[in-house]
This record gives sequence, C-alpha cells and structure tokens, in this order.
Amino acid sequence: MWKCPKCQKEFKNTNQSHYCGEKPKTIDEYIAQQDAQKQADLLLVRQALQQALPDAQERIS
Repeated sequence: MWKCPKCQKEFKNTNQSHYCGEKPKTIDEYIAQQDAQKQADLLLVRQALQQALPDAQERIS
C-alpha cells in the first residue's frame, strides 16, 4: 500500500495519480485550478463546445 503524503489517501500502486483535496464544484473552479496554459486551452474548448452546442448544460461528474 502507498499513502499519499499530501492527502493521506491509501492506494495499491506506488505514486498512483489522484486528486488531493476538495474536488471543484463548478467548471470555473476546475479551470481556475489549472496552470495558465491549460486554462487557455480549456477555455478554447469550452467556447467551441458552447458555440456548437448552445443548448447543452455544463456539469462536473
């Protein structure tokens, strides 16, 4: 077992990728938590989706 030193969650695999901390509740929170370049990319994708699917609802799952 491996325990994340940051959040103390335990996993089977050493250094398993996971999310530490409280998960974002909105798309805006998720984007704000990313680095600057990834934020720019995510905003472009978001804009393209909003234009292509104007009636779609955003949500985090």
